[in-house]
Amino acid sequence: MIRFIYNLLWPLGLLFFLPGYFTKMLRRGGYREKFGQRLGIYDRALRARVSKQRSTWLHAVSVGEVNVALKLANALRTHEPDLHCALTTTTTTGFALARKNAPPWIEVMYTPLDYWPIMRRAFSFIRPVRIVLVEAEIWPNLAAEAHARRIPLSLVNARLSARSERRYRQFRFFIAPTFRLLDLVCVPEKEDAKRWAALGVSQDRIRLTGSIKYDPAGLDQVAKIQETAPPVSLNHLEPEHFSALAPAISVIAPVHCAASRRAAARNPRAIGCLAVAGDVGE
Repeated sequence: MIRFIYNLLWPLGLLFFLPGYFTKMLRRGGYREKFGQRLGIYDRALRARVSKQRSTWLHAVSVGEVNVALKLANALRTHEPDLHCALTTTTTTGFALARKNAPPWIEVMYTPLDYWPIMRRAFSFIRPVRIVLVEAEIWPNLAAEAHARRIPLSLVNARLSARSERRYRQFRFFIAPTFRLLDLVCVPEKEDAKRWAALGVSQDRIRLTGSIKYDPAGLDQVAKIQETAPPVSLNHLEPEHFSALAPAISVIAPVHCAASRRAAARNPRAIGCLAVAGDVGE
């Protein structure tokens, strides 16, 4: 019922927020390029490439989240050499950064609008085997469609401040059903775990992994991309960077390793060997 009301009111909400939305797009520039992707419309060349295999769908809102998503994808590929990803992003700056730094096995696209016919079209096009959301943008139709198609839905680096929790609590009746559709929530701190649980996420789906947000190339994570900014290095990550990603990878990738936690700690590059850093019950 809640989703029905959401989709019923969605066109009205779009009309209400449309002026501000277009103002932001005009200010950032580049809004015309690939605009159809926001409506679930994809060109023939992209359809041909994506149709060759099923993909892991990574969603990142803007520049900071895109940096995390690219590094997470690269770490996942160490476990799955044939991995292909679809990386969707909301902002033009995030799209530009992703397209500039993504390797050939990652297709960069704009995030489809969360209206049920558009989202269904996007799912049928991408055909994801799993979906990984970076940080805390969770859309009702995306979550519901993933659940209906039995596609695992994960949220990584899921920071949740006390202020955000209070705001969400005011609308808990409406948002809790969507949060309950998350199959896995990787949080940086124990306080985050408690807050997500209070909003309806089952405790057995929450994992304490620490923060995976780091910046080895020294990129300034701002809303605007500078032409002179160095690209994100995906091939020369330091051991401590793998160590930061290890807990999240170990619960997302279906990797089995006989090495112990102590042995893995001595070799930070063996990210698949590290067990989950902890969970809510610890």
